[in-house]
Amino acid sequence: MGYPVEFVVIVPVVKKILKQKKMTYRDLAKRMHMSEANVKKVMVAKDCSLKRLNQICEALDLSLSELLEVIQKRPVQRVALNKTQQDFLASDENNLLLYFKLAFEGVSFERAQKDLRLSEVQFRKKLLTLEAIGLLKTKADGKTQAPDEHLGIWPHEGPAAKILIEEWSHSLLRVATRSLSDATNGDFTMRYLRLSEKSAKEFRDKMLTLINDFDRISNIEMKVHPTLQDLSVLYATVPESLSNIRLKAKM
Repeated sequence: MGYPVEFVVIVPVVKKILKQKKMTYRDLAKRMHMSEANVKKVMVAKDCSLKRLNQICEALDLSLSELLEVIQKRPVQRVALNKTQQDFLASDENNLLLYFKLAFEGVSFERAQKDLRLSEVQFRKKLLTLEAIGLLKTKADGKTQAPDEHLGIWPHEGPAAKILIEEWSHSLLRVATRSLSDATNGDFTMRYLRLSEKSAKEFRDKMLTLINDFDRISNIEMKVHPTLQDLSVLYATVPESLSNIRLKAKM
């Protein structure tokens, strides 16, 4: 059985491949044994079944994995939240929690409302506001998700970003350190390195490339995989010694 695929990210790549192959929608329609009008309808649809996506790949002489690989090579975009969005998310941490649960974690309305201990009125008010200010969009199946432009590198400035950086990251670090006694619950490692300027730059570049690569994979798999594993990641490097960092924290 196929499951729905968010098509917004895939369509631009398909169009680019068509252009590279000097193919038109008419050519694609012939290969898919469809009318040109129906192909155009597919290309403007929000969702696409996995079966249909495989048909498109076959018509383009690509495997599905090759198409996804092309998408994964697209640069990870930086998320830009406007003042209204930042202020709403920062005004009540439940706003930020609800946003993440519905937009990124795929939690049901009922589960989100229960987890946050919100009344029906409170929940509906927050949900309607998230949609009104452009932080959530509702799909045809009634589920919500973040707009594609919010799947990327979040800003470091603004009140909502401050909560993520100063509070959520500390919570993640505390939970990660507890995993030291149980390797099945997570990973934690801390290192002090002394490297040449060249090697230090190479280390940071490789780590950021690795994270960005899996960020792209995550954005795609959220759309095409029926079951996913949650993985919260915190990465930081500071060009200073551990002892100096600790001394400054105590001042």
